Amino acid sequence: MDEKILKRFTGKTVLITGAGPGIGRATVLHILKEGRSVIGVDISEKGLKQTLQLATDCSPAGPSCVTRQSLTI
Repeated sequence: MDEKILKRFTGKTVLITGAGPGIGRATVLHILKEGRSVIGVDISEKGLKQTLQLATDCSPAGPSCVTRQSLTI
């Protein structure tokens, strides 16, 4: 990810939808490695749990808050 783009996230929290698999997961992990804050959401609880485990491994501080919410629209 371009450093110029990452600088825009300094001091902010980034919301990633589709954070369970693929590009969403890769984006979450990249932003965490850069020291930014992330909220990741996904319809797949299993995929999101896998992302959480990887996020815990790549971020020195680990997740500060993990919550599961079921939404019905």
